[in-house]
Amino acid sequence: QIKPVDIRDFLSNLDEVRRPQRERYQQVIARAYEELCRQDGRSENPALAPAINDPFKESWRQAPDNQATQFLSVDQCLATIKALRSRLQVLELASDMTIAARWREYRDMTIVAVMLGTGLRPVELGQLHPCAPSDQRCASPGTDESCHAGSYRQQMGDQADGSVNDATAFA
Repeated sequence: QIKPVDIRDFLSNLDEVRRPQRERYQQVIARAYEELCRQDGRSENPALAPAINDPFKESWRQAPDNQATQFLSVDQCLATIKALRSRLQVLELASDMTIAARWREYRDMTIVAVMLGTGLRPVELGQLHPCAPSDQRCASPGTDESCHAGSYRQQMGDQADGSVNDATAFA
């Protein structure tokens, strides 16, 4: 059985979590317990603020706010898609690019298209582990067997003639 002290301990150990997220945790826990108490016919909710009486409340609430989230407008999305299509046409006609430069261009365009199409934020992209898509094939980080972009490129098909697999699915 959960006691107010358990919830207080949980909330006081959220050192790396910003204030609004902590407040949402507290609200979600309180709502969940409210429903559980209703179902069990009990009236004591261990997650209500008076029951928790967080001794670190002042410092807890002084945590920095979350960073503002910005979204692209519809016009910005359409302009981005137009720019990607335009760049794709240029790449298809360009004959003066090295294979590596062409591959990077396709890669960068694909990243932008995936982020645009899925809502993946830059901060989330930066937090992805290189082995995230297939953890079972990856060894511990820092070992020689860990995933590397070069081996991934080989698996995905830098072809013998130097061409790169089609990275234009977004077009």
